[in-house]
Amino acid sequence: MATAKSQLLRLDFTDMIKSTMAPRLGHLLYWMASWIAVILIAGGIVVWLYFARPNYDPLGLVMVAWGIIVWLGGRSIRYWLGGR
Repeated sequence: MATAKSQLLRLDFTDMIKSTMAPRLGHLLYWMASWIAVILIAGGIVVWLYFARPNYDPLGLVMVAWGIIVWLGGRSIRYWLGGR
């Protein structure tokens, strides 16, 4: 009984990789981040093209940059949880 309890308390990252839940969660978070990034990038392009002021309002470019950062974050989470 003591060995079963010690096995339950000993959780390691390699054990997480072997399970099927962590890669699935990584893919889910990646797709959620991808959709958020698409919305940010599309919104940033729309703001940049249609609502930019003559004095160069950088809001659209900032939104596009944040979209790329969110996408890269989701991609890194997918590879970290997927064990690749």
